[in-house]
Amino acid sequence: MNTPDNFNLNTDDHKPLVVCESESPVCNMQAFVEKSDSTYYFYLFEPIKKTMKVCWICNRKPAPLTFDPDSMKNGNAPMMTADSICHAAGGIDLDDKNLSIVWFEQGTSAALLCGDELICVIPEWSGYKDFHGYSKYAVGTGRYAWEMKNAADSLMLRVEKGRKLWHNFGTIAASRKYMMSQLPEVLKFLSVHGNDFDISKNRFPTKAVVSGSRNNTCYCLTIGASLAAMPNIEMYVGEKYTDYQRTEFGFAAGSKFRQLLQPMAGVLGNYTEYPWNEYTFFAHGHTIPFSKLKGFEAVLFVNPDMTDGIEKPVYPRFQDGTKVNLLWIVPLTKAEYDFAVEHDAETMLSRAKNINTLHIFDGSPKFNI
Repeated sequence: MNTPDNFNLNTDDHKPLVVCESESPVCNMQAFVEKSDSTYYFYLFEPIKKTMKVCWICNRKPAPLTFDPDSMKNGNAPMMTADSICHAAGGIDLDDKNLSIVWFEQGTSAALLCGDELICVIPEWSGYKDFHGYSKYAVGTGRYAWEMKNAADSLMLRVEKGRKLWHNFGTIAASRKYMMSQLPEVLKFLSVHGNDFDISKNRFPTKAVVSGSRNNTCYCLTIGASLAAMPNIEMYVGEKYTDYQRTEFGFAAGSKFRQLLQPMAGVLGNYTEYPWNEYTFFAHGHTIPFSKLKGFEAVLFVNPDMTDGIEKPVYPRFQDGTKVNLLWIVPLTKAEYDFAVEHDAETMLSRAKNINTLHIFDGSPKFNI
């Protein structure tokens, strides 16, 4: 593991020791537990952006009555105060050899267990309004951890979903089986099967773009990308986030633009990685700058399930019964992009010249702007 420079694996009792670690299955993020002479802490570290999420687990020494900011001057992780803990006042030790880390379905948040017991979680919403994470040993809304008791059941459900996902599909071979399970429905949508493009880049999970045509229209559609749930979508859509967190991508064009399929397959491949590189998500109505097509400056993502009249292949539901979405890529001119930025998706789509062919690129603007 690429441990941050300011953390030390030295076993000297006076220096921090990493006692449990794991790498995300889908992105460049590392989880580890650090044991110092005074505390245990759980960390999620992103080495390229050098960002760190931090959650206190427990104290190993008697808790101070008040928070001591000076304790951090020498790089020491701070102890939680006596009024913010629910373990023995003199401190506790964990069973280091029995610690394990489970990644949630997004691969960007994780839980720490001791045996079968959930003891600490850094969820997707860590970092929001000074919230760091949950600890079994915290009371109330402490500085570096919040009380877990009321959230424990729902957090454990997330742990079990993550554990099941990575157990069933956590290898390249297993992820390929998931990808191939989507292929029949995509081929059913296409009259003629063209070339397939591997967009995995020799990394997990296995993904591909399937191309083909029907009714004088050419298509390329991803398969396998929806294995991992997109990060942070829950923060924006609320309780129904599971309906939108798994997505495949598609591009369609008139037959005269057939030569675009191969380069657009690469574009779709990039979009299947972007959420985990930037810890964000794509959804209906989102836009992103795009300069690969002359005369166009952005693309609009359109979910056919949220837009009457647009065709789509029907991807099989995921193992837990949740929906797998499709986002069509619709190139936008500068004027269209400027309008989309200033208005919501409903207003934008109300300006479509022909909603039924909105997703089929023909080289011309698609909106009356």
